[in-house]
Amino acid sequence: MDEDISGRKNELFQQLTLGIIKTLEKRPGIFGISLAEKQGADRSTVLSWEQKHSCFLPDDLKNFYLTSDGLLLTWKSKIAGASIPVGRMEINPVSGLTRIGGIMGSSSPGVPSLADLENDSDTEDEKLGETKPHFDQRSRIFELDPCQGYGKVCIVYKDTKPVLPAHYPEVWFLDRSLQWHFLAENFSSYYRVMLMHLGLPQWQYSFTDIGLSPQAQQWFNHYAPIRYDLDFDSYRDLTSEESNGQANNMQLDSGRVFKGKSDKRKQPSNQAAKKKVPMLAGKPQPMLGQRSTGAMPQISSKATK
Repeated sequence: MDEDISGRKNELFQQLTLGIIKTLEKRPGIFGISLAEKQGADRSTVLSWEQKHSCFLPDDLKNFYLTSDGLLLTWKSKIAGASIPVGRMEINPVSGLTRIGGIMGSSSPGVPSLADLENDSDTEDEKLGETKPHFDQRSRIFELDPCQGYGKVCIVYKDTKPVLPAHYPEVWFLDRSLQWHFLAENFSSYYRVMLMHLGLPQWQYSFTDIGLSPQAQQWFNHYAPIRYDLDFDSYRDLTSEESNGQANNMQLDSGRVFKGKSDKRKQPSNQAAKKKVPMLAGKPQPMLGQRSTGAMPQISSKATK
């Protein structure tokens, strides 16, 4: 009887991780794969969280929590006989979905809060055209993954209003400089991307203009070279499209740049012939971190039964 229960649990966790454990077991040099078994959260716990924060969890994330209250999958690598912790895939439990920001001002006059540091001049992701989250009352932000201190993966409810409940959160990455980077439009999409990157160190930075650190690049080259090449090519194409657009829109307004000097002495203005910058031919391909156009698979609620 106990063996049957254990077998069903193993099968459930294999389905929950989409077979990533078997994939890791086949990789040379990977050992010490550990998946913390967690019981599903009670519906009352989920409902209490929603009521407390006036936010509705999306169905895919809610079904995940009813199946397993969080996730912690780690693995190690053996190099020159030394055991080194490398991979880590983590999702906070319901109790760990703590709020970030959201309060204007600070109890200590000399200590600024995240809302005090809000910069209205940087409200849009220039590459993706996504409106960035705000640390004030305009967004409700909750930590999904602490990322071992090198950033935070968050679920973000945007365009929120006081008292009214919030719906349909997105997944964003907050780096250590407090800059936002779009990851996925829903939890299911983010969950798949996390598994595809094998929980390698700092993999979220492949979706940013900062890029991977040299050490993180070495781990990618060793265990996920194809994924690293795909991320690099996607970001390179994205930045090339952005630079072409900036070249077409960049014009020098001498009247504004030299304002004051032109008022004292007027000079004849000769307009140079404008040269058009050729655009790249072909339709742009969808990039990593962009919104998907198709419906993403969600974690089935059957797994909660």
